[in-house]
Amino acid sequence: MPFPTTPPSDGTRTYTAEELLVLARSTRWQDQVTAATRNTITPEVLQALMVPGIHHEVTLALISRPNVTEEELSWLAEHTDSPHALGRIAGHPKASTGTLKAIRDRSAQEEWEGWTHLHGFVVIMLSRRGVTQES
Repeated sequence: MPFPTTPPSDGTRTYTAEELLVLARSTRWQDQVTAATRNTITPEVLQALMVPGIHHEVTLALISRPNVTEEELSWLAEHTDSPHALGRIAGHPKASTGTLKAIRDRSAQEEWEGWTHLHGFVVIMLSRRGVTQES
């Protein structure tokens, strides 16, 4: 019998590593978010989730993991089109200065208002690290 792909509302459902891998490979972003939010995420599950075209909700779930790495944040920043996700990455304490600069440069080229707000936010985050606009 297949396992349920929707966790109970109380969040108590425990998944095996194999079940999380199935969820991560699902075509439903909701299943992928379920896999991304588990503390027991394995490298295989992470690899299955971090693919080009990743859904922004999955990106947000991965960013929120307590053990997310700077390398993962950098990859996610490069592969998302979501200003919201990029703002979360820019505000993350593990985001590198290089990742922030890449987001700043990318957001400066976009014309949509949300990107303008993102650009201003990233400039502020960089200035807190002593990085000027010219750097």
